[in-house]
Amino acid sequence: MEGGGGVEGFCGRSLRVVGLSGGREANEMRPYAASTRRWVILMLHSALSVEEQDKVFDLAPEGVRKCILSTNIAETSVTIDGIRFVVDSGRAKEMVHDPRTGMASLQECWISKASADQRKGRAGRTGPGVAFRLYSKEEFDKFPDFTPPEVHKIPLESVVLQIKQLRMAEDPRRFPFIEPPADGMLASAVVALKEQEALSPALQLTPLGAALASLPVSLHIGKILILGSLFHLKARPFRQAVLDSGACLSSVRKERCELGAGLSETETGAVMDIHQEHVITMAAAMSVQSPYIRLGSSDASETTTLRMSMESPHGDPFTLLNIFNEWIRIKHRRSESSFKWCRRHGLEEQRLYEITGCGSSLRDMEHRKRDCPMEAAGGGGHRSRRVAQHELRKMQREMERDRGRRVLQVGEDGGVNEEGDSSDSDAEGKDGGKCGGQSEAAKLDFMRSKDLELRVDVRKLADASCRDLSQADVALLKWVLCSGLYPRVGLPHDKNVERNEKEARFHTKHCRDASLHPTCVLNQKELQPAPGELLGYMEMLETSRVFLCNVVRLPGLPSMVLSSSRIDTNRTMTRLLVDKVQTREAWLPVDEWEARRRWAELRGLHEELGKGLREKAL
Repeated sequence: MEGGGGVEGFCGRSLRVVGLSGGREANEMRPYAASTRRWVILMLHSALSVEEQDKVFDLAPEGVRKCILSTNIAETSVTIDGIRFVVDSGRAKEMVHDPRTGMASLQECWISKASADQRKGRAGRTGPGVAFRLYSKEEFDKFPDFTPPEVHKIPLESVVLQIKQLRMAEDPRRFPFIEPPADGMLASAVVALKEQEALSPALQLTPLGAALASLPVSLHIGKILILGSLFHLKARPFRQAVLDSGACLSSVRKERCELGAGLSETETGAVMDIHQEHVITMAAAMSVQSPYIRLGSSDASETTTLRMSMESPHGDPFTLLNIFNEWIRIKHRRSESSFKWCRRHGLEEQRLYEITGCGSSLRDMEHRKRDCPMEAAGGGGHRSRRVAQHELRKMQREMERDRGRRVLQVGEDGGVNEEGDSSDSDAEGKDGGKCGGQSEAAKLDFMRSKDLELRVDVRKLADASCRDLSQADVALLKWVLCSGLYPRVGLPHDKNVERNEKEARFHTKHCRDASLHPTCVLNQKELQPAPGELLGYMEMLETSRVFLCNVVRLPGLPSMVLSSSRIDTNRTMTRLLVDKVQTREAWLPVDEWEARRRWAELRGLHEELGKGLREKAL
């Protein structure tokens, strides 16, 4: 890397390596960089924070070369000044969707010829450059001409709904795609939509399907939002019925919760609005990338301890709700810098802004569907908002002009030292005052906070976040999540009680040996599901093994019965087969007559839920 005349013959101080498969290469290169003191190693991939990504644009110190280890994010979307050399591995990791199992897998594969040409073009954008390819001409000739289109790699349920909504084809499987996906992918999407009652057996949109087609989110997130909006439909009796059923069947705590007793209709509606805010926040949090930052070995222990105060024993969606609520309260109080708070807790603040933006869009859509006037966020009229937005854009241009390009500080390990003024600056921006004289981090935090106030009503969100969830609230939110995620549920293995938390296994409809993702809050021995519980999950991801992501604990029998489409039982009701899945004996009541009574209650509630959902969709 150092001695070749071809490399040293060009002026310039930057080398970029694109197409790496992971962070292992950085760990292998840093010892060499630390020993020579002539290299600084930087990473560039989507999981990094915005501040870490921006470091690739800074200058290397005199006598030091900058080496950027990048994924295929750098093929087309980024141009970095000073790059003279590109080393192309010819490999990339792509997310591929299996239509049969609904599983997403991260697969390492060869790139296409078009991608190789794009990578080559990164060298010498602002001067002469050289590209080194780590594969032979024979291997290159075997590459496909172009990267497969996204329609071949993603779930197609939303695409099918759009085709039916626009009346572009009676049978979506016969739609003339420019790059047609495999027949099995479209067939699996149609089957999934029929199971969710979004399509009729005659392939016609149901009222639920029409509502889902109008939402720019995935199928399961859309159903969660629609079910959450049922809080405004027969609020008190409907909510009480759901909770009574869950209470009488739950093996954890059999308590009757008298909800809404003594409240006026206005107060009950306010409670419903608060719960709908929680549903929207959870749905938005599950729609964006995880806010957790990959921790280093040095600060992992302290950060993990700080995170524990926000972890929920009910699962990841509730933990994300706690994180967002705490962050929005800090934004409202302005008692400390939200940027510094996120850094201490190992969180990427940009993801929390994305949750806010996604939630705001979903909230506006709900107001339009209910024909309610949308409130102006942050108060004031539209003219004052336009003036404030103009001021923000002006501040952003000034900040970009004043920032310039900084010189990187090389660390002892060959990486980059953290800038002291970035993390220790006073970024509080109290009382919404001017940010002149503050550091760059303070200005950025101030602008983001003002932009947030223009997008949403921070005070209203903070008020909703201050209300603690009762047991009844949790039971209702779990029902909404379960009904939206079903059939994405996992049954704990019988021998999990004998295993540690990292070896726990779960059975799903299409996988008999799934594990909890390492970032899951339930990856603790004391939080493992009880015998009468199961797990709902948002995504099943295959890497080194199959992982369940965004997991929530659910009561076993109520969740299966309320969300399933077919239930078979023997005469004495000592065994149930729910959508061809055998239930656990621990879930069933011992008394036969008690079982029959509860069965009748659940059947009536199941019919009421379907009726309410159809009314809401219409």
